[in-house]
Amino acid sequence: MIPSRLLTIDLGVNTGWSFSVDCVLDGFGTDKVIETDTLTRLQVWRDWLDRMIQSMKPDMIIYERPFMSHNAASVSLLNQQGVLLLVASDWKVDIMGVAVPTIKKATTQNGRASKGEMIDMVKFLFGVDPGTEHAADALGILC
Repeated sequence: MIPSRLLTIDLGVNTGWSFSVDCVLDGFGTDKVIETDTLTRLQVWRDWLDRMIQSMKPDMIIYERPFMSHNAASVSLLNQQGVLLLVASDWKVDIMGVAVPTIKKATTQNGRASKGEMIDMVKFLFGVDPGTEHAADALGILC
């Protein structure tokens, strides 16, 4: 069964998101998570998630699963993912992670699509300018 209220998230300092109700796009954007020390950044991220879930009341959250690597950016994304999983659990919202190539293939038919190709296809499919690659990725998850 397709969830009627779906929130999609592209993790990162610039967090892309989209929201659909009954398979109709209801909003999207990119929000910057303040770059400070790790604990404060994760608290800000948790508060942002709480506000999004409280206002949108999603049945499910689907997010772009972080690519595993041995660098600070990957560690930060994995920290964000952990907070996302905990917050979704607290709100009793179903959650699922999807790999980047899967999102790209579903959106563009090419699992190695460039950021520009993702943006162009999102413009074509949804008739909106996502504004950023992050919002384009979040919209691509809806595909």
